[in-house]
Amino acid sequence: MKRTRKWFIIALFILVLSKGIRTQTDGVSFAKTVRCMEAREEWETASPVAIDPMRYTYLGSGVQFYAFLSEDGTTVLKLFKHYHIGPPTPLLKKLPFTASVVEAREKRMESIFKSALFSASHCRKETGVVALQINPSKKLLPILEVKDKIGVRHHVDLNRTPFVLQRHADPFFETLETLSPSEIAKAISQLVETLKTFDSSDHLLSTNYGFCEKVPCAIDIGSLKKRVHPATKRDLYFLTLQLRQWLEQRYPQQIPTLDEAIG
Repeated sequence: MKRTRKWFIIALFILVLSKGIRTQTDGVSFAKTVRCMEAREEWETASPVAIDPMRYTYLGSGVQFYAFLSEDGTTVLKLFKHYHIGPPTPLLKKLPFTASVVEAREKRMESIFKSALFSASHCRKETGVVALQINPSKKLLPILEVKDKIGVRHHVDLNRTPFVLQRHADPFFETLETLSPSEIAKAISQLVETLKTFDSSDHLLSTNYGFCEKVPCAIDIGSLKKRVHPATKRDLYFLTLQLRQWLEQRYPQQIPTLDEAIG
């Protein structure tokens, strides 16, 4: 009885410690950024522009990426999150009865890579994508120093690690608040045109959009895809509903501008 109780207390302690560490680090695990799929021809991209070996600091964690802000505040390094929980994929591939889990992980990554490629190939201006690397690099890239949420330094080899570089975007509504009436009108029109360009599983403006030098841009590129059919007036109405509600409270005179942009 005492022995069982002892092991229970140890297990509980490990569980609490693990949860505490996860909370402190925001769940960041660089093991999850390691390439776990073979290179494919369709994932080839143009050689990245020259990348300065700057330091990067933890910015946030999403469903598909870990994000780090460059020391000059202009660029965001995004590392693909290859899985969420459980053992690393390379280890799973060596274990029995795990084929379905590996298949699900790879299918998920194929979808994310496809969205990233679409953004880099067709929507650079609308997404602020500067560089994308999925397959191992054919050009020597720097090893970057990044700091996680608790300040621990890590080194990321861009030659081996899939990544996205995006221009740092300012928060959407906070930036909109600072613009002049004419700039707001222009931004509304630009946003609607951007929303016509691609589809996404999440168009929430407050979290997935921002401004790159006063131009609206999509921050979350992990679920972007080419529209199968042109966006309808109804589609655009609901995609811009959050903006409409914001304008009604602050700049109701801009509602006609939004309506005109929607068509």
